[in-house]
Amino acid sequence: MLSESISACDDFSALVGKRVDACFHADGYWRFFVALRAADGQSVVFSTEERGLAKYFEVFPLKFEFEASEERQWVSFEPLLIETVRPLWRVEWLEPTEDSGEFLGSGPHHVHHAGAGPASPSAVHVARVLAGVALSDRAGRTILLSASDSAPFNVDIAVEPAAVTNMLDGFSGA
Repeated sequence: MLSESISACDDFSALVGKRVDACFHADGYWRFFVALRAADGQSVVFSTEERGLAKYFEVFPLKFEFEASEERQWVSFEPLLIETVRPLWRVEWLEPTEDSGEFLGSGPHHVHHAGAGPASPSAVHVARVLAGVALSDRAGRTILLSASDSAPFNVDIAVEPAAVTNMLDGFSGA
């Protein structure tokens, strides 16, 4: 079984020193990006990039870019001066499954799994994906951004401590 590391952004260090005070993401099922409003007039926009690794096996690593801030429906939070940036890795794998009548098309059928790992011994494809980033201040407050583990292209954000802890369960460290 082939296992590879996949990233769309290898260096998050440009985020250190940014002061962020609000976020934006679309309501509803599709959330193709999350923006953080920075005090310097820029937005930090997190999105994903599709990587096809094998037939029926795509992963969506996280990336970011700086943009001029736009008028959005910002949700304010206590300002956070980013002191540390921790990349978060997730193991994703494709595992064969039996068709019990709920699948469309002819087999073979596979199920995509994502989590902290390890992958199942029956996995046919495995990837270690840079799918999240934890942004923390000196006091240890953390904002977590991640590629969704259940919806392609979606980006999730956690600001409240309980939500951050819950989201971290699906990742391993650097």
